[in-house]
Amino acid sequence: MARPRMIPVAPKPEPLPQPPAPLSDRYALSPEDAARYVGLSESVVRRAIRRGELPIRKAGARTLIRRTDLEAWVDALPAGTDQEVA
Repeated sequence: MARPRMIPVAPKPEPLPQPPAPLSDRYALSPEDAARYVGLSESVVRRAIRRGELPIRKAGARTLIRRTDLEAWVDALPAGTDQEVA
């Protein structure tokens, strides 16, 4: 009796990696992401960290900023006037 012919089956493709969560959904941000989140330069964020104005957490070598701390820091910045906008 003839042996049935085997049809090759392609391997299942690996699932695509999930994109990172939007910055607004994250509990903590890196200084780079924090700067992007509030629309400031990274150097401004790092200066606030050095001055102790913006609290951080450390996870090994990673520096993390809680989003709520970042938002409170921005809210505490001095208010400007319309004439100060360039």
